[in-house]
Amino acid sequence: MTVEINYFKRSQRAASFSCGDLIFDAGAPGELMYGVQSGEVRLIHADGTLERVGPGGIFGEVGLIERRPHTMAAVALTDCTLIPVDRWYFQFLTNEMPGFALMVMQTLLKRLRGADKGDTVAA
Repeated sequence: MTVEINYFKRSQRAASFSCGDLIFDAGAPGELMYGVQSGEVRLIHADGTLERVGPGGIFGEVGLIERRPHTMAAVALTDCTLIPVDRWYFQFLTNEMPGFALMVMQTLLKRLRGADKGDTVAA
C-alpha cells in the first residue's frame, strides 16, 4: 500500500535486504514494524493470502502494536531498503505526525477488510 506522503523517504534508519531475503517469519517476535523506503516486500499470511508492499507502505504493525508475534512472513520481493520502527520510534512518529497514525489505521483497516473478503493481492 503506497500512501501520498512517504514518511520514510528521508529516514536515516535504513536496513537493506536483498531479493529473496526473509525479513521475518510468522511467529517471530513483533518487536519491529517496517516502512518501505525503496523496493518491494511480499507478505505471506498463514491463510495463504499474499500482499505486496512498496515505497511508503508499512508492514509488521500488528505485532508491534499488540506486542505479540508476527502473524505473517515478510520476504524481500526485490532488493529493498526498509526503515525499522521500534516501539519508541512508533510513538515518536504518531506523536509528531498525526497523519502517520491515520495511515497506520487505514492500513490496518484495509488489511482487515481484505481478510474478511478473502482477497488475495497479486504477488
